[in-house]
Amino acid sequence: ISMRFGGTFRVDAGEGDLNLVVHQLDASGEVVGTDQVSVHATTTYREFSGELTLDARAETARFQLYLLSPATFRADEMFLVPSC
Repeated sequence: ISMRFGGTFRVDAGEGDLNLVVHQLDASGEVVGTDQVSVHATTTYREFSGELTLDARAETARFQLYLLSPATFRADEMFLVPSC
């Protein structure tokens, strides 16, 4: 199954970078897939999104944000939906 994931991001001041990562976990909590999108945020909310293929073993999807800049980030409207 093809899925689209993402969200809207901004920083309080200046600019900042982060990686939006979706880990796919099996029933035992082991990672069976990982996909990511690079985010370059400014002071205005902007959507960032990516595509992934759902692994047949996946039972849980976990969003993780890996901050790459010393900024205060804001995230909103996070989603994981089937691709059209």
